[in-house]
Amino acid sequence: MSRSLIAAVVLIFALAAQLVSQANLPKNGVVPDEATAVAVAEVFFQHVFSRETIAKFQPYHAQLEEGVWTVYGTLKQGSRGGTPMLRIKKQDGQVLEIWHSR
Repeated sequence: MSRSLIAAVVLIFALAAQLVSQANLPKNGVVPDEATAVAVAEVFFQHVFSRETIAKFQPYHAQLEEGVWTVYGTLKQGSRGGTPMLRIKKQDGQVLEIWHSR
């Protein structure tokens, strides 16, 4: 499956999640794990940051706190600064914010 197709599927998945009522959401949430959170974030990052910027901070990781995933990139050894970041709700997939930390 091509990266473009995967990105489109993830984006559609995220948008559809916002339209589904809470009663119909999966028990474990629309974004149940770190891998899903990172995949969703990478789709949104493509619309905000350049490909070079996204690639520069791979691999991406996510931490879950109080029902919200925070996705962040990896700084290379000796680097200073921040990375692309995104916060997304586990239960319904709502993207709360996207930014580049410092």
